[in-house]
Amino acid sequence: MKRHLTIDDPAAIEAMSRELAEARAELDQRRRDDEDRGRIDNISNALVGELDPAAILDRAERWAMAALGRPCSIVTEAPSTADALPLGSGRPGAWLVVDGPSFGATDDDAARAVAERIGRALDAARRMTALTDDMRTLERSLLPQALLPVPGLQLATRHVPAQGNHDLSGDFYDAVRTGDSVTLIVGDVQGKGVDAATLTSLARHTLRAGALVGHRPSELLGHLNLALLYGQEEQLAMGGNDILRFVTAVVARLDPNDAGDGFDLTVARAGQPPPIIVRGDGRFEQVEPPGMLLGVNEHPEYVEATRQFCVGDTLVLYTDGVIEQRGGTTNALSEQHLGMLVRNRRGVIDADAIAQLIEDTVQLVAPEQGRDDVAILVACATTRERPVA
Repeated sequence: MKRHLTIDDPAAIEAMSRELAEARAELDQRRRDDEDRGRIDNISNALVGELDPAAILDRAERWAMAALGRPCSIVTEAPSTADALPLGSGRPGAWLVVDGPSFGATDDDAARAVAERIGRALDAARRMTALTDDMRTLERSLLPQALLPVPGLQLATRHVPAQGNHDLSGDFYDAVRTGDSVTLIVGDVQGKGVDAATLTSLARHTLRAGALVGHRPSELLGHLNLALLYGQEEQLAMGGNDILRFVTAVVARLDPNDAGDGFDLTVARAGQPPPIIVRGDGRFEQVEPPGMLLGVNEHPEYVEATRQFCVGDTLVLYTDGVIEQRGGTTNALSEQHLGMLVRNRRGVIDADAIAQLIEDTVQLVAPEQGRDDVAILVACATTRERPVA
């Protein structure tokens, strides 16, 4: 038999009613607070990963209105109203302006929380932009500032970092002129980032220094191999990272021939894709002297291959990003495709147009997010101007 509890005391009933009302009000307030926090958290979720400050400001304005339930605007010029909230740390470059009068302290706290979330995303984007700019500046410093003219040759290069990649590329190139000769260099350092950039600087400047004093291509690679091994010993001796990075490179020296109608070409290779020569009549060949990776063996052998390089011929040096794109694409270029691509330009001596053609083709066949770093160096033999008597 059930018994029902009854309270006959009106005061007790009133007290219980007040407690229930207070509990219900507290629960409602917590629910509203949770909803408010959720709307503010949505701002962070919407802006996370965005690296463009302008896009952050555009998107944040809409989310601020949704979070506060009031018209809002973001301005980039110092506003006249004192109620504007600065966005980001340091000297502000943008402000959040909430239209209309405040609804009280809670409303003001919510506006400040919204501004703080937007400012945090803006600071992160600015730091990333500055870091990316610094890295690109460093990357440009690892490449020659300009290609010096060489009589009887047209030279052109392309250097394309991977799509969406904010790390430093390990691909590099150089063209070192000595008299009427030139040493062409293309290489690739394992990995990316600052560590790879340090190794890129060592590789390029070691090869350049040797080329300036007239060392042959095989000697240049041998000297760089010694420098890399020596650096690795230093690294291990100081207890540094025991992950040793290797380097691939190809060196091609062009010396004017005695007949005055072209160049003697000497090529040495260390794990790099073979250079391609496209003859003026459309024939093409790969120059494939054997040679192992740099920085992995104390006594490597670098064999030289020699060819004649005549007027109308084109020489292409490139990193494996041209022919080995990530992402499993079936359209990636092969050495044969690259040779046929350049062959279609026969009869037109234009190194810059050929370099641009290769770059455009790589970007066309490679998936956007799977694209690898690319370095390309093109040389075309032209008629050398005879000195005026």
